[in-house]
Amino acid sequence: MKKQILMLIASAMTFAVTMAFAQSAPTPSHSPPVQRAQRYTCPMHPEIVRSEPGQCPKCGMTLVPIKETKPKAEHPMPNPEHAAHQMHGEHATHNANGMAMPEHAEHGMEMKMQSSVNIADPMNRESSGTAWVPDSTPMYGYMKMFGDDMLMLHGAIFPRYTNVTTRRGDDRIDAPNWIMAMYSHPFSDTTQIGGRLMMSLDPLTEQGRGYPLLFQSGESWHDQPLHDRQHPHDLFDELSISLSQKFTDDLSAYLYFGYPGEPALGPPTFMHRLSAMDDPDAPIAHHWQDSTHVTFGVATAGLQWRNVKIEGSIFTGREPDENRYDFDRPRFDSFSGRISWNPTPDLALQVSHGYIKGPEGLEPDVNRHRTTASLIYNRALGPDSNWASSLVWGQNDDTHEGKTESVLIETNYQRGRDTVYGRWERVEKSGHELVLAPADLNEIFPVNAVSIGYVRDLSHGNNIDIGLGGQFTIDFWPEELDRYYTRDGTKRSDPASVIGLALQSVAFALVWLGHRHPGLSIFAFGRWFEFLLLVIAVTLLIGSLWVCSAAVRVLGKQWSLQARVLEDHKLVREGPYRFVRHPIYTGMLGMLIATGLVYSHWVAFVAALALYGVGTAIRVRSEEKLLREQFGAAFDDYKRRVPAVVPVKF
Repeated sequence: MKKQILMLIASAMTFAVTMAFAQSAPTPSHSPPVQRAQRYTCPMHPEIVRSEPGQCPKCGMTLVPIKETKPKAEHPMPNPEHAAHQMHGEHATHNANGMAMPEHAEHGMEMKMQSSVNIADPMNRESSGTAWVPDSTPMYGYMKMFGDDMLMLHGAIFPRYTNVTTRRGDDRIDAPNWIMAMYSHPFSDTTQIGGRLMMSLDPLTEQGRGYPLLFQSGESWHDQPLHDRQHPHDLFDELSISLSQKFTDDLSAYLYFGYPGEPALGPPTFMHRLSAMDDPDAPIAHHWQDSTHVTFGVATAGLQWRNVKIEGSIFTGREPDENRYDFDRPRFDSFSGRISWNPTPDLALQVSHGYIKGPEGLEPDVNRHRTTASLIYNRALGPDSNWASSLVWGQNDDTHEGKTESVLIETNYQRGRDTVYGRWERVEKSGHELVLAPADLNEIFPVNAVSIGYVRDLSHGNNIDIGLGGQFTIDFWPEELDRYYTRDGTKRSDPASVIGLALQSVAFALVWLGHRHPGLSIFAFGRWFEFLLLVIAVTLLIGSLWVCSAAVRVLGKQWSLQARVLEDHKLVREGPYRFVRHPIYTGMLGMLIATGLVYSHWVAFVAALALYGVGTAIRVRSEEKLLREQFGAAFDDYKRRVPAVVPVKF
């Protein structure tokens, strides 16, 4: 029987800086007079419809006029707020790229934005390497046109503090990052050449060992295999060129060469999936699904018919070496094939298989067969709201270890300045991968990781999006791994508390996401009352923060987000524990109320309070069950005298 134990990865106050560059061209001081009926839209994001010229709030491109036509009586003009949705449904309004585009009023011709890989694809479909994402996926970046040529820049950096609280854990301040440039030059309406450059300063910010990430495996440092850490990426992650030809409106082909580059194997790599855009950590299934995204020597040929393509690659099987600044020797000793299909604008499907020769430099004779399948879903929910999700399955069949599998589900919901995201993974890893003792090297251990995070944009749609957020991860492993991962001195724990912790987290996300608009205040007593309410909320917030910090300070090493007792656990009854048994939850409740009073819509506020109450009740019950087993009558006496969360004994 397998015993599941939790682990917290506290990426406290992750300062997620998503570099979604917007166009910086100044707005002319004297704009021409605009007709009342004229509307404007973004070439990249047709769901953005405005009555006045300006810049797109998503990518910063200059809005262009929508060519007006006389509406027929039986087909009235759609409402601007629903125009994008109706365009997706009416395929007659799409151009050859499968994407609704506005027209230049001056020229009366469509403004098409093509992928840099294949001239037949819309840019929104483009992802890492030659992989596809759904056509409805928004593109965030700085775009500049040079005649018919197009340049796009985008990237991300995540300055943060991360702490992994297990025996194999670590803590550090770091900043995973990347930046990418794409350029395309059409020779004609049917032929195009494109280029890409992707770089990362991981060798500086992450150093040779990379950052702590429980159960991560793959690559090496100082001729030792890395485990429980994510390796840094190379300075140069992609330097590629592609040539594409469109034969008819339905048929096209392309060639892609990368040094380094990404072969036709697996889904889009994690940093280019919108569902993982705000998550600073790599998936622990990375080396089962999309680890070939930095390959020194790739050649891919693809043939596409409408929204289906088949492609094949020859590439270097060896993963990058420990020198992250050089260009490794190309070998072209491996191969792969992939079939991709985008059945609707909101879906992207792929299946792929590849043979990878000697991927690990420390074990050049161990070869790998990899099979993957993925489903990526994206849904535009409004002009500044989006939901993206991914389901990925990957299998490795290694020379000596046989078949091991992985599955990943991740999602990202963004509305205005607020984003909530999550990820669940299950991976089968060998003792060899995890660098365990000789007796366990050939055993296979299923491990799970669950992450949830929230980001609030401090700067949104203004050249660079800067967000402040936090993330925590809980890992589960079989009891056979306890001696490697469990902290010394842990006597008992209760996994049920994870449910309560998740509900409390959702409650806090809800009060931020459910912000009210002007005029929707809970109270309507005038400005003086709103000011008084603000003073009360700020005072409550400061007091609540003090209560939480004081409680954590009194607990010392006994503090944990996981319900547990240690061998030398003590029943704490001093400090704030004189007034309530769970002062941390009291402080959290105060912070929730302070935020909700001045920020949240009353419906979201009430729902958040209900969720927090349920989550807290679950955690209180879980913790007190362990304390009662440990301290018996002493805890029962303490419970009779001191209330649980609210400092009033009913």
